[in-house]
Amino acid sequence: MHGFSTIAHVDNRKIKTRLSLRQFEQSPQIVVTLSGQSSTAYDSVLEDSGVKRTILLRTPHFLIVPLLIEQQPDLIATVPQELANFFARYEKIRAVVPPIELPHFAINQHWHPLFHHEPALIWLRDLIKESFENYPEIYCGE
Repeated sequence: MHGFSTIAHVDNRKIKTRLSLRQFEQSPQIVVTLSGQSSTAYDSVLEDSGVKRTILLRTPHFLIVPLLIEQQPDLIATVPQELANFFARYEKIRAVVPPIELPHFAINQHWHPLFHHEPALIWLRDLIKESFENYPEIYCGE
């Protein structure tokens, strides 16, 4: 199971190692969504907890998030922990603990049944599975 982290620009002085709920709600946020609607594993937890976010923009691509934060240092985004750790290597981004506990999620692979026995795709699926099987869950900044 994998968790989430909130990422911020290293120069964002308003945010330390942990966001308060007020900071989280008031900070302009990037939401990654494939459908254009909020539908990530943590959205319902936030809504059920009464958390109101200030969503500035939505994008279907995780990889654009650190570039957007670099351009607008007040932005934050909540992303899977593995991505937060990877983005932190970018040196302009740091991971901080979200203000409320967010659910863990499983990584699932989906493919068309026509390609179920394709050797190259079997190899790729196995490689992805092995890569995330024992992936450590590390919170940066705490």
